[in-house]
Amino acid sequence: MKTNNSFPARIFILIPEKDHRAIVIRRGPAEKTGIYSWNIKTDQVRVSQWLKGRVYEYFSDVSPDGDHFLYSANKKGFGYTVVSRAPWLKAITLTRNVGGLGSGIFASNNSYMLGDGNDCYNEFASPKFTSIKRDFEMHKYGVYCARLRKRGWVVKSINSARITLLKRIDQHTSLEKLINHNSRRKGKGSWWEFHRLIYKGVVYEKPDWEWCEWLNNQLVWTEGGILYRGRISVASRSLTGKLIYNFNLDSFIEVTAPY
Repeated sequence: MKTNNSFPARIFILIPEKDHRAIVIRRGPAEKTGIYSWNIKTDQVRVSQWLKGRVYEYFSDVSPDGDHFLYSANKKGFGYTVVSRAPWLKAITLTRNVGGLGSGIFASNNSYMLGDGNDCYNEFASPKFTSIKRDFEMHKYGVYCARLRKRGWVVKSINSARITLLKRIDQHTSLEKLINHNSRRKGKGSWWEFHRLIYKGVVYEKPDWEWCEWLNNQLVWTEGGILYRGRISVASRSLTGKLIYNFNLDSFIEVTAPY
C-alpha cells in the first residue's frame, strides 16, 4: 500500500564488512521506522520489522559477519541502545541511553564499544557479547565516520557543521560524502548527507542522494525513497541507474521477531 507522506521515505543502509546481508533503515512517516534486509549479491530486499519509534541510523552498526544489529532508538521518550539478531529489532542486549542519543560500533563479531552511555545502565545483556572500552581515536569523528573509514573513506575536512569524506574509485573517479550534523533541511533530521561524483576534476553535484557506496565495482545509492544500482560510463561521462527497490510503496505492519 502506498503511503500518503508529504516527503519520500528516508533510506539509510548498513553494510557488513565481511558479508552480503545489508540492513536497510527506512524512516517515515514520523516516528515510524522500517528495518529491511538487502542481499547485495542478488538485490533481494525483504522487510523484517517496523518500530513505532525512531532508530538513529547515524549511531548504529552491523557486525562484520552480518549476524547482529547494534542500533540506538527512541520509543515514546525512552532512549536505548540494542544488540539484536540481524535484521530484527528484538533485543538480546539493551542499554538505557543516559544524557545522549546512545550509539555503538562493533569491534568484532562478538564485541562492541558504546559511543555514549555506560554498561552500568544495562537492562540486560547477552553473554555472547563483550562490551569493551571505547577507542577514542576510532570515535574521534563519531560512529558513522568510524564505519565509513573501515570501508575506505577518508576524512577530507571537518568543521562544526559538516564532515566531508572522500573515496577514490580509480585514478579518474572519486566520491565525496558531505555529512551535515548541526543543521536541518526540510524533510530531513538534524543529521543528513549529500554527495558529489567527481570525474577527471569535473564535479557532479548529487544533492538528492541520501546515501551512497561503491560495491562490487558498481555505484549504489538511495534517492527519493528508492534504492538504485548503477554503472558509470567513462566514455559518455554518464551514470545509468537500475531500480532495486521502491520503499515508498510500503507502510507499517506488525511483525514478530522469530526468536
